[in-house]
Amino acid sequence: MADRKQLKILKQGVEAWNAWREEHPDAKIDLRRAELGGFGTDWRGANFQNADIRGANFRFASLEGVNFNGANLGLYQGSRTHIYITCFDYSDLTGASFDNVFLDNVSFSHATLDHIPWRDVQGINEDDPEWLDEHRFNNTILADRDVRKLLVSGNVETIPLYEKNLQGAYLVEFDLRDQYLSGTDLRKANLSGADITGSILYNTARENWIIDDIRCDYIYWDEFGQKRTPSDRDFRPGEFEELYKQLPTFEYIFEQGFTPLDPLVMDRVVQAINERHKEFKLDLINFDKRGEPHATFTVCQLDFVDTAKEQVSAVYEANRIQPENQDQLMAAFMGLIENQSKSLDIIKQLGGSKMGDTYNISGGQVGAVGKSAISTGNTFQQIVTDLSRLHEEMQRTASTPEQQAAAQDVAKAEQAARQEDESTMRQHLKSAGQWALDCAQQIGTDVVTEYLKKMTTGM
Repeated sequence: MADRKQLKILKQGVEAWNAWREEHPDAKIDLRRAELGGFGTDWRGANFQNADIRGANFRFASLEGVNFNGANLGLYQGSRTHIYITCFDYSDLTGASFDNVFLDNVSFSHATLDHIPWRDVQGINEDDPEWLDEHRFNNTILADRDVRKLLVSGNVETIPLYEKNLQGAYLVEFDLRDQYLSGTDLRKANLSGADITGSILYNTARENWIIDDIRCDYIYWDEFGQKRTPSDRDFRPGEFEELYKQLPTFEYIFEQGFTPLDPLVMDRVVQAINERHKEFKLDLINFDKRGEPHATFTVCQLDFVDTAKEQVSAVYEANRIQPENQDQLMAAFMGLIENQSKSLDIIKQLGGSKMGDTYNISGGQVGAVGKSAISTGNTFQQIVTDLSRLHEEMQRTASTPEQQAAAQDVAKAEQAARQEDESTMRQHLKSAGQWALDCAQQIGTDVVTEYLKKMTTGM
């Protein structure tokens, strides 16, 4: 069991803990089976180097930048029948370090693992049974064995990287020359000092990627690697970083006002434009009601901004829902949850003449409106964004156990939305209750607000 004196010091906060460790560099740290998790638990920057933390529970804790180098993690056998696993489920481990640590019996389910260097980690690249992988790495980039091998070994020669989830991956100084990265998620990935010369970046997601000092002589943006960029020379040193560090963005201003239905319409707008112009890689990244209501979009190249902006304006204006129909359409949309056929009739009557007559609603997913509209991950992407904002606000302002429990329900709803599991998402939103609704209305997350109204008040 954990050393009580050390736990008492730790509970005084990270600053006191780190200062004590500096004063006692030879102390053997015993935090076995310690309960160190929970919403609002903040161990950011803590020094757990060489600590014995077998069986400790860090679930839901903030652990950004924590030093776990050389720590003893994994199983703690309390008795013949009780075995405890070190748990980082749902925690935020962004930038944490695990050098010279065995992670073969550690659970990271739903944890945030951005910017962690895995090359000096041991026991994470074993060929565990698939059911164990699902438990340990569920909903993280480590769930994919190819990605695990890449991050641990740094060797890409035999690992296919197309359409892989490398979001937040630590790829510093990796050799990624001549790689087919089509469809790969590189959002927030750290490629500082990496070499991507000759790689195909068609249809990649690159929002907030880190490419400081990246090496690149030329690149391909087309699907089959036939159009070299630049076409007749190599990039100058630093030129690729300067051009592509941030994806080009543009805004669409809602001059007629913003309604809760606009995210659904804009999702369809993006889908329609991308079907005709795959080269744009148009993405809707944000709605903002402050000041002039607007939506923010990205494209993969600066050359596409003007054309894409014109397309968004034209397609949205052609499909914009008329003000006199907005309230009834919103009610009909929410009614799809309970009475699909009746709500579809209302949507057709109010929007059909403007938006077309075909409305397909995928089972188990949020309905979309528009010509040949089908629910897609784009709608859930907006809901995930809203739920993430709502959870941050609730976690920041929670002052009672009941409010902390509501924040936890919103976090679970966000995870369900990421998996496009609407039924589970609705259950957790219902449990979150009135305070979640009040917070959602306060920060302006309109789509989630409508869900919460339906779940809490039946409106």
